[in-house]
Amino acid sequence: MSNFVINPYRFAGGFDKTGILVYYQFCEASGDLINKATTANNFPDGTGSTHDGSVGSAVVYGESGIIGDSYDFYENSNSYVDIGNDIISGTGAFSFNIWLYHDLESANDAGLVGGNNQAICQYQASTDKYILGNNPALATTTSIGLNNWDMCSYTRSAGGDAKTYFNGSLENTGSNSTNIVTGDWFIGGQVPSIAEGWHGKIDECLVANIELSADQITELYNSGAGLDLLA
Repeated sequence: MSNFVINPYRFAGGFDKTGILVYYQFCEASGDLINKATTANNFPDGTGSTHDGSVGSAVVYGESGIIGDSYDFYENSNSYVDIGNDIISGTGAFSFNIWLYHDLESANDAGLVGGNNQAICQYQASTDKYILGNNPALATTTSIGLNNWDMCSYTRSAGGDAKTYFNGSLENTGSNSTNIVTGDWFIGGQVPSIAEGWHGKIDECLVANIELSADQITELYNSGAGLDLLA
């Protein structure tokens, strides 16, 4: 007799949602940025409305996104989303995935996601690259261009093996056992110790408390079309 057991979360929408704590689609027309990672949406570990985001007054809703709509950010003090405290913390495994659209060259670095003096994702103006992870951070090796969507992914194993992916492909590896300290997290700007915010669009962001596999990163990239985890 076979002992094969079907993972119910693997086939609820086609992607294994285990471990995903927050998932933002940026499709709201007003109000809060809604965390869609709920048990009702087949996310077994999602934190739900505890991480709905408070949107700053300079963020523009309803821009075209990689999937549906996105939010547009304008590199000023009111262009950010506060997504609350302690999505993840500690030294354990985690993963992060986001779609970014860079639409203006700038001399300023930009905090994209992170908080409490730890940026999980940044834009580095001097190199035109994205830097992911808390410390040590791992940069993409591909320089980014203007006016196109790119997917950035970062994973850390329970043993501290860290990987940065760009558009579904592995680009950098390292070791990371740095503690993620508690505190508020932000998207698009207002990340402590990062002077400037992002100028461009953001879409389809998730944070998980597990190390996503290379195959899962490939699935999320979906040949450049992105993957709707609610479909």
